[in-house]
Amino acid sequence: MNELEIKQSIWRGVWGARGSAPTSADFAYWLSVWPGLEARGRELNDPDYAWNRLIGKGAGGADVAAFGPFAAPPSPLHLVPALPPELRGEPPAPPPIEPGLELATRLENLEAAIMSLAMRPDPIYVGESNKLPFFGVITLTLRAKDPQT
Repeated sequence: MNELEIKQSIWRGVWGARGSAPTSADFAYWLSVWPGLEARGRELNDPDYAWNRLIGKGAGGADVAAFGPFAAPPSPLHLVPALPPELRGEPPAPPPIEPGLELATRLENLEAAIMSLAMRPDPIYVGESNKLPFFGVITLTLRAKDPQT
């Protein structure tokens, strides 16, 4: 498992066994012991060893699970909320573009670039632009150049 997958398991396991979100100390502890738990699971031929330890197998004292098969008495695991964005492995969403002068300038630059392509010597396409400033709309009509002209 990679680090993100381990963190996702910690989120699900701590929520499921304790009924509350894991703390930064939980993440630090489980990330540090997880490779050893996986190795021990391979020795015992138990692929679920690390997971079972996370949800309370063999725990004592304050670490005894409140929910799940290793709670006293055993019960279903606690409901687990959806992973937070930082544990989903998705890039953060870009900030929204706010309309304003910057957007108008970018549109004007785009129009200028298109018009410079249309006005090259021996253009493939010819065109015209009509701006309607009171609506902020730019209309660009391109048509194929007549091969006879």
